[in-house]
This record gives sequence, structure tokens and C-alpha cells, in this order.
Amino acid sequence: MDLKIIITILVILSITGIGCYGYFSKDKKLSYDFVVAEIGDIFQEVSATGAVDPSKKINLQFKAIGKIKNILVEEGDNVEAGQILVELEKDDLYIKRQQAEAVLDLAQAKLEQILAGESQEQIEVYKTAVKNAEETAKDVEISLENAEQNLADVRAIAEMNLDQSLEDAINVLDDSYLKVYNCFNVIDLTQRTYFTSNDQESIIVKENKLTAEEIVSCVKEYVDLNKNNTRSEENINIAFNEIENYFNDMNVSLNIIRDTMGQSNYKHIVSSTDKASIDTQRTNINIGLTNIVNSRQSISLIDLTNQTNINTAKTSVDIAVANLNTTKGNLETAKNKLSLAEAGPRQTDIALYEAQISEAQANLSLTQEQINDATLKSPINGAIINVSGEIGEMVKANVSIITIISKNAFQIEADISEANIGKVELGHPVKITLDAFSEQEFLGKIIQIEPAETVIQGVVYYKIIIAFDKIKENVKPGMTANIIITTDFRKNVLTIPQRAVSQKQGKEIVKIPSDGIFSEKEIKTGLKGSNGAVEVLSGLSQGDKVITFIKKQ
Repeated sequence: MDLKIIITILVILSITGIGCYGYFSKDKKLSYDFVVAEIGDIFQEVSATGAVDPSKKINLQFKAIGKIKNILVEEGDNVEAGQILVELEKDDLYIKRQQAEAVLDLAQAKLEQILAGESQEQIEVYKTAVKNAEETAKDVEISLENAEQNLADVRAIAEMNLDQSLEDAINVLDDSYLKVYNCFNVIDLTQRTYFTSNDQESIIVKENKLTAEEIVSCVKEYVDLNKNNTRSEENINIAFNEIENYFNDMNVSLNIIRDTMGQSNYKHIVSSTDKASIDTQRTNINIGLTNIVNSRQSISLIDLTNQTNINTAKTSVDIAVANLNTTKGNLETAKNKLSLAEAGPRQTDIALYEAQISEAQANLSLTQEQINDATLKSPINGAIINVSGEIGEMVKANVSIITIISKNAFQIEADISEANIGKVELGHPVKITLDAFSEQEFLGKIIQIEPAETVIQGVVYYKIIIAFDKIKENVKPGMTANIIITTDFRKNVLTIPQRAVSQKQGKEIVKIPSDGIFSEKEIKTGLKGSNGAVEVLSGLSQGDKVITFIKKQ
């Protein structure tokens, strides 16, 4: 074959091969648009259309309930925009802010610590903490065992002391029976010796003898109630109460008999010895009463002492159990810290601490907003025409406290949709253009948001009032006003386009380009701007590339 023909064929094959490679390899590479994450400002705006109206009264109110601390103006005072009018008590909010700042500082410190990782020296510290916690747990377990043994000992001693006091009470009961029995014998002998006739004195003595005999029988029943297996603290107290009554009855009978001995008919008949014998029995009965009272008090004191000692011992056991639980918790915590230190930081931990920082920042911002809201400032230059409330008074949310009229002749009223009203707050700055002066921009601020809704063609709106910062002399009522409200602003933050962020399984995801393909990465976003940008809180750094569009081949 001709050499020229061979060369021509080889060139054609080479060109064809290169073309096929280009065609088929083209499908293997990804074609996409991307942007670079960069530092910038991001803002959120709400736009609406309103109308210029003559200035009206402005009712100022607090957003939340609170107690009035200071009222710094009176009716008739002229005030300037930003001047403080009324303040609520803020001590609780200041404390809440300090707590929020502390939580934020702690979250940031934890993130810095986990990112830095643990040094070998710190790991050794964790190991020592585990060892110390294990030793402490052993000591606390021994303390618990000792406390439980002490409780058992205290209960045993209490039971022994109670048994002894009950045994002493039985002796007092036996002695009580002996005293009434001896008393009856003396009465019986006295009656049979001197009072055997049917005169009035003998009848009285015989009746009281029968009473004494009945007392002896009743006392014996209550003494027998506490013999052998029937003895109990309850039965002894019952016996004491009843026998005390019987002793009082016996005393009455002895006094009657002793008085009868002194009657004229028997005064010189009854011997001095027998009279003294009755007096002796009265003394014995009084002694018996004292013994009963003392024994009953002794039992009560033993009960109180026993219960106090048992409660003290039980408290020691409870404290030991709580200490053991705490110690075990400390041991588990120490082991976890050691494991985490040896394992190094995990991405899930980093994400957790970043989320905690975001939450703490949000809480701090919310608390600061509540502090700011607790001070009522004048939104405009004007005059105070009404002051409601007094220092120390509790005020409700959205209830007028101050009524003010503007020094400007005009204000703007506009309707904000339900979807946007949540973004709008008092004091937000407003950019204003009037159709009559389209080339000039005015500035103002929101001075009032009406709480009641207005329904326009089936859509819910809320009316807001805007005060001019400065106004042209030839502005007329009824002029159409185009307003742009800046509802939020972030300066010098990391931003990317919102279209670069997608949702996947409840997470915010961006696609990162790499060698003709892409990988997914989770991020956290913040403020979404009106210009299509979004604030990146975590997951990206300045200069990182993110895909905004993937072209179909």
C-alpha cells in the first residue's frame, strides 16, 4: 500500500479517537455554576405602599407586662425622638441577661476546648479524676453500709429502751393496784370498827367503801390487761388514763370518810391512829397519781427520743444514698470525659456546640430585646398630652401608657400583610419616596403598630404609622408613599446565595465542588436577606466554593 495512503488512514483514526474520547469523557465530568462564600452585609426589607395623612395622636405601650419603675415626663412636656419616657423594673431581666451571657461564654469555651483537643497532660488529669472518683465511690459505699448498720442499731436500742419503759410502767401499775387495795382494806377496817349503825355518817362511809371496793376491782382489770402477751404501749396508756381517774375517785372517797370522822358524833370516837391511817392512804394515793403521770411522761419521752434518733439515722442513710448516687454520676462523668479526651473531637460534638452557641446567642439577643422593650422611648419629636399609670403600678401589654402628638404636620399610614408583620417592630428605620417627589428619598421610623387586624379583600393586614425624620414644606395629605422598612441587618458576616442551600432530612445542605464531582456538607444559616443572600453561621469559611446550579448534559 502507498505510504501516503497509510499515513492518511492513521491521521483519520487519530482524529476519530480523540473526538470519541472527548465525547464520551465529557459525560464523566460535572458541569455547574458556583459562587465563593464571602464576607458582606446582609439586610432584610419589607416594602409597602401607604399614604400621607395629617399627624394624629400616638399611643405608646409596652410589649410585655411589668411594674413601672420611673415616669420621666408629665403632660404638656415637649420631648425629642429617642427620649426616655417610662421605664419598667429590669432587675430580673438583667439577671437573665447575665445568665444568658454566662451560658454563651460557656458554650464558646466548650467549642474552643473541643476544637483544640486535649493534651496528654489533660488526659492524665482525666485518668486521675476517674481513679479518684472510683476511690470516693468505695468510701461512700462504706459510709452507706455504716449508716445502714447504725440505723439498725438505733432501732434495736429504741426497741430495748421502749421495752424497759414498758416494764417500768407495769411495775407502776402493780404498785397502783397495791395502793388502792391497801386503801380499801383501811377503809373496810374503819367502817367495820366505827360505822356499823344506820345513822347518816355510817351510811356515807359504807357507800364510799363500796366505791373503793369497785375501784379496786376496776384497777385490777386494767393491771391484768397488761400482763403476759397482752402488754403493749397502747394498753398501758389506756390503763394509765383510767387508773388516774379511779385514783381521783378514791381520793374523793378518802376525803369524805376523813371528813365524816371529824363529825361531832364520831369526832371523839375514832382514834387518832385510825384518822392518821386514812391520811396516810390519801398520801399514798397522791403518790400513786404522781407515779402514773411520771411513768406516762417517761414513755412519751422515750417515744420522742427513739423517733428522733431513728429519723436522724434514716437521714444519714438517705444522705449516704444521695452521696453514692452523686459519686456514681461523677464517676460516670469522669469516665466519659476520659473517653472523649482519648477519642478526640467528633464532628457531631462540634455541630452540637455550634448549635448551643447559636441558641445561646439567640437567647441573649431575646433577653436584650426584652430589656430594650422595658424602656419606652419617644419615637418622634412631639408633646405629651396624656400619661397613664403610676410608679409601682403593674401595666399590661399593649395598653396605652403615653399619648403623644407629633410636631410634624404629617405621618404615613400603611398596611403590612400578615406574612410580614412579624418582621416589623417599633423603631425600625424606613426609606420613603413620594410619587410627587420621586427623585428625593425621605427617612423615617415606625412609631406605632396597631394590634387589631384589617381584612382587605380577604387578606389580613396590620396598620402601621411612620413618622418623617424630616419633611418638605410642600408635602400634602393624600400623597402616595412608597416605603421600604429595614427589619434586620447583619454587617460583615459570611454570606452565600439562598439558592445554593437545599433541605435534606431536616438539615441545611450545600454542594461543594471537587474534581469534577461534588460532596454535600451540612451548614447552619441565619438571616435570609431580601437580596437573595443568606447568612452562614457555621459549616463554611470565607473563600469556600458552593454550587448554585448543575447543568444537565
